[in-house]
Amino acid sequence: MLNWLALAPIGTELAAEPPEQIERWLVSVLAGAFRGSPNVG
Repeated sequence: MLNWLALAPIGTELAAEPPEQIERWLVSVLAGAFRGSPNVG
């Protein structure tokens, strides 16, 4: 539950982004998670 509260502001920012930008952001986050290191941006 706390995670969703923390991510709520990010959801409103993502809603304004084009789908391609969201996809690039998600791919970089997932790649960092699988590597074991944070990679945001």
